[in-house]
Amino acid sequence: MTPIGALLAYYFVYRLAGETLGWLLAVAAGSFIYIGASDLVPATHKEHNWLNVVLMLAGVVFVWLLGRWI
Repeated sequence: MTPIGALLAYYFVYRLAGETLGWLLAVAAGSFIYIGASDLVPATHKEHNWLNVVLMLAGVVFVWLLGRWI
């Protein structure tokens, strides 16, 4: 189904404005980050290791700073 979806999306995406495409790609990237984080956060809470919590927060701050810089 992925190749079929990619071919169908090509015809819709190529007609979109660049800004709209940017927003759609941001939503897709955010969805994948959410999926990845939803597996990491429970493991962090389960182990009670402060290094995991600090590194998770450092990653959030890094992404926030990167978003403000770009």
